[in-house]
Amino acid sequence: MPQYPVGAPPIHATPGNPLGRVAFIVAVLTLAVGLLISLLRPFMYYTAEFSVSGISVLDGLGSVLTLAGAVAALILGLIAVRRPAPHLLAGIAIGIAASHITSIVIGWIASLFYRFF
Repeated sequence: MPQYPVGAPPIHATPGNPLGRVAFIVAVLTLAVGLLISLLRPFMYYTAEFSVSGISVLDGLGSVLTLAGAVAALILGLIAVRRPAPHLLAGIAIGIAASHITSIVIGWIASLFYRFF
C-alpha cells in the first residue's frame, strides 16, 4: 500500500478556457441546427403545407440564423485563442465555424450564379 506524505499539496485542475468552451458549444449547436434544417428540407417538399417559395424563405432564414451563430462562434473562438489558457476547444470552434461560414457563403454564391442561368 503506497504511503503518501501528510503534507502533500492538493492536486488542482487547470482552470481551462471557459470562453473557448462557450465558442465550442455555440459552434456545435449552430452546426446541429444547420444539419437539422438540411435534413428537414426534403420533408417540407412532401407536405402540402409548404409551397416552394415558403420552403425557400424558411431555408433562407435558417441560413441567416446559422451564419449568425457561426460568426459568433468564430469571434468567440478567436478571442479565446488570444487568452493564456488551453486552446483546444477554441481551435475546434474556429475550424467548425470557419467551415460552416465558407459553406454558407459558397452556397449563396452558387444560388446567385444559377439564378442568372
